[in-house]
Amino acid sequence: VTLYDQTGSYVSENDDFDGLNSQLDIAAPLAAGTYCIAMRALSDPAEPITISLTEYDPVAALMGQYDRAEAAPPLDGSYPVTSLGTLPGRMRQDSTLSETAQWYSFDVTEAGLVLVEAIATGGNGDPSLYMFDDLGRRVGYNDDNGEGYDSLLSARVLPGTYLVAVKDVGSSQSMVRMVFERYLPAK
Repeated sequence: VTLYDQTGSYVSENDDFDGLNSQLDIAAPLAAGTYCIAMRALSDPAEPITISLTEYDPVAALMGQYDRAEAAPPLDGSYPVTSLGTLPGRMRQDSTLSETAQWYSFDVTEAGLVLVEAIATGGNGDPSLYMFDDLGRRVGYNDDNGEGYDSLLSARVLPGTYLVAVKDVGSSQSMVRMVFERYLPAK
């Protein structure tokens, strides 16, 4: 989908915003006038397409970024994040895998390396992993580690709080087993 202004000048475009769906979020107010939305299907042009136009909602846009693991949510309780506490040497966490990210936080007390693995149980999921520090910087990402669809990410960490999101790349509703491992440098 591409947006043009009344002079035919390009304003914005998007492909595959969420899965294969396109979406334009125009945060700055547009000047008064007439606009044109151009669109085409990249796969089957005979498939029906639904277009909707809504007023930009910055809160909904931010929540959508959390749902897609594009940004780390705050740890103030305004968005669901499951606290795992201080990360021991190894921890297992089962979760439901969906297109909406499931968020977990954990604390690290010493500098080292953290490995997080997401294994789809039943073999019908495609998990992806995202890791952020407490300031919201993405410090790790992985999808499709090795020859399968399971994910494995590693990140060097300093003492502090970290957030991990797991979500399904597709649209399956399956279980995922996550394994968190912490390694310390040799002394």
